[in-house]
Amino acid sequence: MALFCLLFFTSCNNTQNENGDAEKKAGKAVAAVDYSNSNYVKVIPDNALVIQKIDLGNLVDKSGILKNAVIKTKYEETAKDLPSEIKQLFDKIYSNPSKSGININSPAFIALYGVKPVSMIITCEMGNIQDFEATLQTLAENQIKPIERNGMKCVEIDREIAFAYDSEKLLVVLNERGAYINNYLNLPENRIAANSPKFAGCFKNNDDLTLVVNIERVMELAYAEISRNRMPSEVVQAYNNLLNSCKNSVVIASLDFKDGKVTLNSNINLPLEYAGIINDVIKKPTHSHFGYIPANSFAVLNYNFNLQQLYNHMESRGLLKELEKERGAKELVSAIASALSGEWTAAAWVDRHDQEQPFFIAIADCNDRFVFDLIISETRATCIDNDVYAMNLNRRETYNNYTDSYEYVTEGPDYYIMYKDNKIMVMPESHYYKLKSGNGINKLSNSANNNNLFRSMNSNLVIDVNAIHEIILKNSSRMDEEAMMILETIGMVHDITASFNIGSLDINANMTDKSTNSLKTIVDKGIGFAIKNMNKRQAYYDEVYDNYYPEDSVARVDAYYNNYDNYYDYTPADTSYYSPY
Repeated sequence: MALFCLLFFTSCNNTQNENGDAEKKAGKAVAAVDYSNSNYVKVIPDNALVIQKIDLGNLVDKSGILKNAVIKTKYEETAKDLPSEIKQLFDKIYSNPSKSGININSPAFIALYGVKPVSMIITCEMGNIQDFEATLQTLAENQIKPIERNGMKCVEIDREIAFAYDSEKLLVVLNERGAYINNYLNLPENRIAANSPKFAGCFKNNDDLTLVVNIERVMELAYAEISRNRMPSEVVQAYNNLLNSCKNSVVIASLDFKDGKVTLNSNINLPLEYAGIINDVIKKPTHSHFGYIPANSFAVLNYNFNLQQLYNHMESRGLLKELEKERGAKELVSAIASALSGEWTAAAWVDRHDQEQPFFIAIADCNDRFVFDLIISETRATCIDNDVYAMNLNRRETYNNYTDSYEYVTEGPDYYIMYKDNKIMVMPESHYYKLKSGNGINKLSNSANNNNLFRSMNSNLVIDVNAIHEIILKNSSRMDEEAMMILETIGMVHDITASFNIGSLDINANMTDKSTNSLKTIVDKGIGFAIKNMNKRQAYYDEVYDNYYPEDSVARVDAYYNNYDNYYDYTPADTSYYSPY
């Protein structure tokens, strides 16, 4: 426990002094640092399920958490109760983090090798081994006696936890089946994760957090589970083929906090075969549906799918054999996939005349109306106009005692489903009539100048969080504290965009405050919420105490216990009665 306290405390007190660190903390672009050649990462084997890079010192520095007055006060209140030697140690590290002995300018790496049982390691770079040993012995009250193994000093805390260190690295091993630290020392070059091309993205970037998931290892564990559960042979064979095709495949996700922005970038190095499938199925949107969408939409999702190509790829790999068991099912699925290949769009907005609830619209290209007819036949929609049907989503059947009959009652605006211009569209009834009249709608378009967020629509998904915040604010005249906290949290973000390409997904959360680091914005808000909750809870406890223990009641209780002996004195008055003489 002392070791983990040391790792966290020293990381939280990081003060970067190296060239380029200021730019890194500000979220500016700097050259990527390559940690793959560092000796402290050469203890990570290449059979990991997950490898996580955490620049905790960078995160804490960006958040400004140690400069926060509330955190500083809490630290001082906690530190004063510590033993004097430990307090002096923490004060020394607080003023000069390098005195911990750990190089806090380099990130720590966590590698997970198993879940049941848990098996993982943590490694970080050593700065000064003498300072580290002094720090460690102070925290452990001089109870630790390292043992020399393979040129490293090893300590076994118990059967499941052990750590080793030398002048270059610190290695912590946690394994429920036994922390055999020798398994990670002096690894062959071809077994080191840093030397494997598939893990290169974890060791060569400047992002605050980087996660690499080894798809091959994950699927191997899943395949073993499938084999144990005696799944059908076709399923086992199909999964085995999939496993063989995913050799050396990994997912890399990086999270970075910048000034006014949070970015999440993820990539998957798919085999060329699967990259080709994605390229065949997902196409670039043409925004052909924007003429039906209001320009004041606060969220728009736009994709272009070739479902016929997806069906062909699945059929060629024998993944549709279950459809052959039912007559005509395979042909029906093929026809639907062919008909619905094309643009798909969904949007949400609030009408300026009815700002109490959002409206939604969904549009899909459909080059064969039999799909529309199939949908109508499976619903209770009623015909309103030519190829226009009311979906009756907000109608329910109720019994009328006066007329002694059942009737439909409308509890809200209905939605219409229609087939027009080789498209299936679902929209509110009010929006349908506005489109039919040809006026009253300011339509969304690529050149619209009244909504800058959606003007180019380069992303597949855009959410105008600022507009949502304003809508809630306008329609909430009275809110409790919890609702206000949620509203303030929403107000931190201006908009969210997401883009999907072959093997990559990029998500950006643009903050309302553009000049402050996004992590500091989040942390400051979180600390503010925590203080409000603490004060509220303390006020509640004070009120309960005052109600149950008023001053006069407390006085009576104190008087009772002070005079306890007078009330319960069992000593006989005449002790001579018990004398044998």
